Amino acid sequence: APFHISEIMSHPKTRLSIIDKLDVLGKEYRFSLKLYPTVENFDRKFKFTIGDRIIDAEERAEELIIDANRTTDPLKAAGFLHDALTEFEKIETKLRRATALGLLSPDTEGLLFVDLDDIRGDAKHWRSYFLKEYKRQQKEGRSSGGEQHPAGSEPTMN
Repeated sequence: APFHISEIMSHPKTRLSIIDKLDVLGKEYRFSLKLYPTVENFDRKFKFTIGDRIIDAEERAEELIIDANRTTDPLKAAGFLHDALTEFEKIETKLRRATALGLLSPDTEGLLFVDLDDIRGDAKHWRSYFLKEYKRQQKEGRSSGGEQHPAGSEPTMN
C-alpha cells in the first residue's frame, strides 16, 4: 500500500528504498496509459514528430523514477528525480504545443496536466527527502556509498 510522504519522513529508520512503497511509479504508469492513446489519435503529420517526442520524454521519466528507486545513494536518487522532473516539463511544453496546433482539446490537456502535476508533486517531495537524507548522512560523517540493492532484493514499485 502507498505511504504518505509525512509518514516516511517522520520515521527515523526509514531505508532509502522506501520510495518503492509509494505510488509515484504507479501514477506515472496510469498517466502513460492515458497519454499513449491520446498521442495515437494525433494527426498522422504530427504523430511521428511531436507525438513521438512526448512518448520518448514520458518513457525517460519512467526510467528515471525506476533508477531513483533502485539506488541507495540519496544524492543519485535526487539527481534521477531532478532529471525526471525535467522530462515532465518537456512533456508539458509539448502537450501545450499540441493543444495550440489543434491536436488536443483544452479539456484533454487539462486532464493530463492534473495527473502530471500530481506526479511532479510526488517527485518533488521525494527529491527533497533524498537531499535532506544526503545532508543528514554528510553531517553524520557517512559517505554516500552509491551501493545498489543486493541481487534478489530489488524493490518493486506499485
